Amino acid sequence: MWEMISENIISTYQNEINWVRETRLKLFKKQVMEEKDNLNYHVREIDNKKYIELISTTEPLSTENDALDLIALCWEHEANALMIHYATLSEDLFKLKTLISR
Repeated sequence: MWEMISENIISTYQNEINWVRETRLKLFKKQVMEEKDNLNYHVREIDNKKYIELISTTEPLSTENDALDLIALCWEHEANALMIHYATLSEDLFKLKTLISR
């Protein structure tokens, strides 16, 4: 009986997650396409663990919004790790006096 209850709860949450994904895609279809055009990435999977490898960007990442875009990308692909190539980051990120890294 407990197993059936547990399966029902999991099914309910899975349906909610699917609904949110579908709604997000419908509402932000244009925005998602622009994000994908700006970011060149691959979704990788090793030992059943997904991660995103960010290969390149149209402009170097330098703002908090860029970081939020990467978090959203991980959430979209259900990845819990991110590998960022050095070339995708702004040079100012490595200069401590600019305070960008704080």
